[in-house]
Amino acid sequence: MVHEFLPPRRFTALLLAGIGLWCAYKALQLILFLPPGPPLAQEMHTRELALGALAFTLAGGLQFAIVLRRLPRWARLCAVLVQVVIAYGLTFVYGPPWGPYAALPTASMLLIFTGRRSWLLAGCVALGEALTKKALGLNWDDTAWMIIATSTVALAFFAVARLAQLAQDLQHTRAEAAELEVARERLRIARGLGAALGGRLTQVLVALRRAATDLDPARLADATRTARAALSDVRSVADDYRDRSLTAEVEAARTVLRAAGTTVTVRAVPVTLPAAADAALAAVLRRTVVTVLRGGTPEQCRIHIDASARLRVTFTGPPPDEPTQQWTHGLADALRETAVEIADLGGRLDIGSAVEAHVPLGRKRGRPWPPGPVGAAPWLAFAVLLLIEVDHLVTSALNVRHSAENGTGFLTPAQMLAAAVLLPPISLLQLRHVFPRPGGEPPRAWQVTVPLQIVLLILALIVVGPAVPPSYASLVGGVVLYQLRPPWSWITAVLLLLGAVEIAWSWATLPHQVNAFMSAAAFLVPVYALCALPVVLARLDDARREVSRLAVVKERLRIARDVHDLLGFQLSALVLKGELAGRVMAADPDAGRAQLTELNGLAEHALASLRSITGERADLRLDEEVTAARSMLAAAGIEARVDLTTPVPPGLGGVLAIVLREAVTNIVRHSHARVCTIEASDDGDIYRLRVANDGVRPVSGERIGTGLANLRSRAEEAGGRLLVRDGPDRFSLTAEFPQTPSADRADAPTAA
Repeated sequence: MVHEFLPPRRFTALLLAGIGLWCAYKALQLILFLPPGPPLAQEMHTRELALGALAFTLAGGLQFAIVLRRLPRWARLCAVLVQVVIAYGLTFVYGPPWGPYAALPTASMLLIFTGRRSWLLAGCVALGEALTKKALGLNWDDTAWMIIATSTVALAFFAVARLAQLAQDLQHTRAEAAELEVARERLRIARGLGAALGGRLTQVLVALRRAATDLDPARLADATRTARAALSDVRSVADDYRDRSLTAEVEAARTVLRAAGTTVTVRAVPVTLPAAADAALAAVLRRTVVTVLRGGTPEQCRIHIDASARLRVTFTGPPPDEPTQQWTHGLADALRETAVEIADLGGRLDIGSAVEAHVPLGRKRGRPWPPGPVGAAPWLAFAVLLLIEVDHLVTSALNVRHSAENGTGFLTPAQMLAAAVLLPPISLLQLRHVFPRPGGEPPRAWQVTVPLQIVLLILALIVVGPAVPPSYASLVGGVVLYQLRPPWSWITAVLLLLGAVEIAWSWATLPHQVNAFMSAAAFLVPVYALCALPVVLARLDDARREVSRLAVVKERLRIARDVHDLLGFQLSALVLKGELAGRVMAADPDAGRAQLTELNGLAEHALASLRSITGERADLRLDEEVTAARSMLAAAGIEARVDLTTPVPPGLGGVLAIVLREAVTNIVRHSHARVCTIEASDDGDIYRLRVANDGVRPVSGERIGTGLANLRSRAEEAGGRLLVRDGPDRFSLTAEFPQTPSADRADAPTAA
């Protein structure tokens, strides 16, 4: 079975069609069955029929407006009052046997008001119509049936309308939910970055200011060491915020541990995990390995992953420089945030002699209903479907009883016995088919039980006849629509309705058969909608959560990229210039003081960048980055040759600044360059920024690492591309961008 549900708006359209069918059915019922009276009353009879048709048209139109939420509150109140007047007025005009008519105002009360007040007012409207009919001479049996019939139709219309509205609201709030989750993640990361890097940067700034005051080499050396430690933290933090898979992390852990001299044993069962569980377990493994290796080199490491999303990492021989208890506390501190992520997924993280994380995957067949209104939806739908079933059973029972009271009337004792035998199993099968199951999974053996229900229904219609309401076929038809794939589901459901009317009402005229068909069709839509809408809601809620998750992942990647590109550059500059200032200070105090002043500016800039990464985006300028690049290259003893006379196209300043920053950082970190060339060119259609250097080191994995991957991503976002040329003693990086701004070109690659 493959569910292919309609979009939420289509369910609203189906509901409006069901309301229209119900109003047309009631109007046609008056035309067919209202006795015309004596000849002198013919003209009055015609006016009564016209009045009834007009009343149902007006009541249905008002119901459309209420369902579509097109009216202000005062207008909705007026609309429901008009519906109440129509329902009670029709009772006085046509007498107690006709109706019930209060289904629409009862549903409107539930849609307009909220809480207990809505149910109290709706109950008063439904009960009031029935008691009015009793006061006008209706017997108690029919009065009770009037209450059940009104409540059934009203609750069906209300439930479908409310669930369809909830589905549309879920669709409309996807973006809002994603923005909220991104804001929450940004605040959480801001706290983490502040704790991990803010403190170190503050220490650097304080030490530099004191060193500048008394030209103390010891304070400068302390600031340089702290900046180097912060640079290491930057790389670790940037790596933590990337969305890597568990498989990739296992391979990375194997490589890193073997390089450190640790014997690694990996036992992993191939399994496809949900994205959130996969990312959480990957973070546990990454942070565990990094934390352990920072404290020393263990002898052995065992990584075990089973099919139940359980990860176990065991080290033999804890780092020799740390006691075991202290090592465990260090892991607990490093994995604190990851433990929260695991707990949010319903899992658990244990740290002792081993690190063990488990994320429950839930049931294999379907998933539990989520909490909140979406989780309550299937039970609201089932309650209404149960009431519809009770309504049909009561109607059939009253038909059989009336036949028995009239001396068996149109039913023989054998037919009444057949009704007592056939109708309960049909009802039980119906409740089995519409009972809410996790994930909308069908009941077991539904391919057998649904045809069995159809056969029993047809048999009951053949044997019992009109005593079985033809709308019974709509109940089964709704299940068919829910379980089968369109268009065959719709074809089967319509044929079932036509067959039921033809079997039970074959003796009647065509108008009477049309009336019976409309009565059945009016229930088909609510039954199908009440089966399908809870599953649609759950899928929309899952989709909304996935949109939020992807938005959070995108934000984490952005922050990781900015932490690497911005803070990495600034801290590298701090370390280099700090070492340079230490060498200069002893020989030339004035030059050393100038270097310290510049270092203070760099530290303040780094702190500002740290705040901007999780705040508003701060624009970068290419000319400012050129100045910073010259300073950093000079501190590293590299000659800078710059030619940027070509004007920068609009919208490219930010991304070009980032390209230059990362390129210069890579030259300082990964080469023995003596000369760095920075030049720009323009051939009319393409703007190029080229950064080249000599003194290339032998190729390593770092050459194609995080920095260049970030630049490629940024260049593509701005509509350009990144070209890398690696020769024997020459390395060049060229960023190409079209001169004409693209629709999604931002000064997107900015500080945050």
